[in-house]
Amino acid sequence: MLAANGRRVLAIDWDLAKPSLAMYLTPFLPVDALENDEGVIDVVWGYASAVRKAPPTDVPELQLRFADVSPSECAIPDELRVRSDGALHLLSAGREPRRSLRVRYFSWVEFFDRLDGEGLLTTLLKGLKRRYDHILIDCPQFSHASKFPILNADLFIPCFTLDRESAGAAAALTHWMTERLTSKRLIVCPLALRVEHAEYQLLDQARRFIEDKFRKLEAVASIQTRMEVPETPFYAYQRLLPPLVSIGAAERAYQQLACVLAGQPDIEWTAPDNQQLTKYRSAYEAATDRFIPQAQPLSSPYSGHEPYAFVSYARDDRDEVLPILQELTELGFRMWWDEEIPGGSEWQSYLHSRIENARHMLVFLSMRSVRSTWVAEEILSAHKFGKPFLSIKLDWSEVAGEVQHILSGYQMLDKAASDFREQLARGMHRLHASSGAT
Repeated sequence: MLAANGRRVLAIDWDLAKPSLAMYLTPFLPVDALENDEGVIDVVWGYASAVRKAPPTDVPELQLRFADVSPSECAIPDELRVRSDGALHLLSAGREPRRSLRVRYFSWVEFFDRLDGEGLLTTLLKGLKRRYDHILIDCPQFSHASKFPILNADLFIPCFTLDRESAGAAAALTHWMTERLTSKRLIVCPLALRVEHAEYQLLDQARRFIEDKFRKLEAVASIQTRMEVPETPFYAYQRLLPPLVSIGAAERAYQQLACVLAGQPDIEWTAPDNQQLTKYRSAYEAATDRFIPQAQPLSSPYSGHEPYAFVSYARDDRDEVLPILQELTELGFRMWWDEEIPGGSEWQSYLHSRIENARHMLVFLSMRSVRSTWVAEEILSAHKFGKPFLSIKLDWSEVAGEVQHILSGYQMLDKAASDFREQLARGMHRLHASSGAT
């Protein structure tokens, strides 16, 4: 609506784990947008990878470089335009299909605490504010990743359903924000979603509860007109933009919200006719397969001449180890493990050369591997060549003897840790950076 009324609008999908904006905007996006255009996780991942290897003096230049993003342009059909000079762009959650893996392995704690991630995001936001009239950021509540956009918002739209848990959580988050925003008065637009008008007594009770919760915040925040979006079962099961479903009550609710965002009461909207609605719905249906996760082919051990990690593990742990190696390989780490030893090669000699040419060792420790003569020999051989180690404990096994002495000097991860994948990514990046790998 804002773009159709001549505004330059950027939508940012900061719900990195469960993004949805691209699905809603499917009829207007280029077919290959999600595969070719970088999103939020790609920007922070690339920046973090570069900063880990760069001297501190290079950080400001890297922030400028990675903040220079090119969002996907959404085509606005002429029949929806009120004015001709508006634009709608999308900065997605991330490039598919790697997005979900990068989200799982990315450490926001390291990003903010050690890599000056706030500096990058501040630079990014400043640059985008110069390019757009409105920046709308969709992000989940109480997520470490969404802390920055939430605390830098000028206007906050807490979305909730009418149950007390949802409405109470939205009010609590608003209170949390106002406690931390001492330099400005927050503008808040509470937005109740999926409002059913069948039970009017319960609806009135819910309204009074919401009004009471947000009225208490009026001393520290500017609470705008409370709005409700009625429940429309049709699009509860579809990834359709509500205005395109042509249900008047929903259109009016979003038109009212657009007026609040624009700061003016004359945002117009012309509902699509039946022929146009059929066209948009057909576009959604045709693009459904684009958003269904596709099975990825199993990765193979690295066979080139660039720096790589040698992986040591017990063969009986293969089912537990290979999914991790698959994920690391898809993230761009070069890994070699002993599945494709060329025919006719002398096994021990070949493994020996692979260890000698590796930049570092990734060792999986388990009750099986600590008893394995082959794993012990690989660790001893790598130590002789001066290779750094990163170890992963798959269970409660204990390493003893010379192997324990070698590995105790290096980082050891526990697969059972809640942030295991973040720790693993940090460790792999650190080893790659220290070895000069890219």
